Amino acid sequence: MTLAAIILSVPALLYAALKTTAWRRRAGRLTIDVPAFLKFFAFASGLLSDMLFVIVYGAAFYLLLFYKRQSTVKILLPTPDQEALFSIFIGGAFFLKFMDLIHLVIAQCTIDIFFIDWERPRGQTTQPATGTEGKPTSNPVSIWRTYFVANEWNEIQTSRRSSPLFQICCVLFFLKVVGLENLCTYDIYSSTTPDTTEYISEDSKVLRFAMATTLYLVIGSFQWIFFTFIYERFIENNLQNFVDLCSMANVSIFVLANRKYGYYIHGRSVHGFADTDMKNMRDQLKREEDNLCGQRGLLPNSEEQTFEMQLPDKMREQYDRILLPLVR
Repeated sequence: MTLAAIILSVPALLYAALKTTAWRRRAGRLTIDVPAFLKFFAFASGLLSDMLFVIVYGAAFYLLLFYKRQSTVKILLPTPDQEALFSIFIGGAFFLKFMDLIHLVIAQCTIDIFFIDWERPRGQTTQPATGTEGKPTSNPVSIWRTYFVANEWNEIQTSRRSSPLFQICCVLFFLKVVGLENLCTYDIYSSTTPDTTEYISEDSKVLRFAMATTLYLVIGSFQWIFFTFIYERFIENNLQNFVDLCSMANVSIFVLANRKYGYYIHGRSVHGFADTDMKNMRDQLKREEDNLCGQRGLLPNSEEQTFEMQLPDKMREQYDRILLPLVR
């Protein structure tokens, strides 16, 4: 495992350097400075942790698969010293992934999110003053649509294509109820329902890791396939529902992950307004259903509403000028 870790560390560090270069271009940094080194360390931590996990799990799964199937003893389980190295690799992978998780949280907390309300004032209101005639003023635009979209944005932050509770319950069911944990002993021949009258050796840490990880990955893969190809296609897609909500609320969203890079959700209503009553909203949806209005996409005759964007310098400077009074 040590040799494999040394060999695979080279492409992992090269890929981390490539990701750092892409981040520098998106962040508008031309020189290699301290933030660039910190980003490289963060990217390298995530990649090296994945690399260590693949090495450890690959070796453990190999032993689980072939140690139990051999008719004559050709493969032995790791010695206590080798198990200690195995534990060191797992601890290193956990620490590096923890550092990568901190980097992910910091990156999410520093993202700029800008909501654009396309709604225009409709109608005027005359408020008479004392001793003078009233001066007509435009009706203010309600802020509640933007608040509602922002609240939905916060809710989908925890959306995922798996259920952690279902995942843990399934793993425990197969380990404890089905009895797959009984296959993790040092015995070459073992069963899910061992005979308690016979001698049963203790469990192997390596085999237990391989069994638990395999179950977790298999169940997680089935969940991802189910949510991706069945649930989101035929039942509910939270991200697409959020994009539809933006179109109904007449609100677009700028999500700037870096200084010059981000994402755009085009939510401008094809009807020109969204602050209306239920009847008009139903009529708007009916017009869309009958193709009596334009499509929701940013470009003419298109339905594409989500984009990646690379901001030019002038646009970023204009964005900073707009936010400057709000930051003070």
